[in-house]
Amino acid sequence: MSGTRDENVFMAQLAQEAERWDDMAHYMKGVAVMGSELTDAERNMLHVAVKNSASLRRQARRQILGCEMQLPQDAAAIANYRKKVDAELQSICKDILALLDSHLIGSASSVEAKVFYIKMKGDYCRYGSEFAEAGERASIVAQGNSAYTDAWQEVQALNPADSLRLGVALNFAVFRNEVLGDAVAAVSLAQATIQDNLKLWSAGGVAGQEIDGTEVEDF
Repeated sequence: MSGTRDENVFMAQLAQEAERWDDMAHYMKGVAVMGSELTDAERNMLHVAVKNSASLRRQARRQILGCEMQLPQDAAAIANYRKKVDAELQSICKDILALLDSHLIGSASSVEAKVFYIKMKGDYCRYGSEFAEAGERASIVAQGNSAYTDAWQEVQALNPADSLRLGVALNFAVFRNEVLGDAVAAVSLAQATIQDNLKLWSAGGVAGQEIDGTEVEDF
């Protein structure tokens, strides 16, 4: 990929202003493979770009599935169109998962950065499980469960009120409920997280938290 690091970051910022999420992701992926660890700002830019790029397809897919149910006479044509969106979403998920495994997780030098990337891996495995074929779904679900489990173990080093820790807990709970079908474990994790935070608030132990770009994902 051509251009210096600063040039790619600038182009990603420009793409963000224009809400051209695919372009923004393209430039930030270029930065990610340049050999040095992403800064906090660059990491958040990558997150924003890929999340919005994927979210557009996930929303489109939900709308198309609704059309399939409402228009059974056109189900075959609609299903073919859905496969086009699925292929785009699959490409987004596979690309970011490959980048996380090959460059980002291994280069993380702090607990926060490592958890950020491992959680991101869990999230995109979760998205991938929404449309994966039966033969592939078991593998991607296992990868997602492993990623969330690792992130949850790593994040214990952070304050219970830390926004990243909260994001891991609640997204892991969503994964357990929606993907694994284990509502009991999901509720248990979510309730424990909420109770820990209530105790901190009651004790006055919660200071202002910086926004790190890893808000809880849309469910």
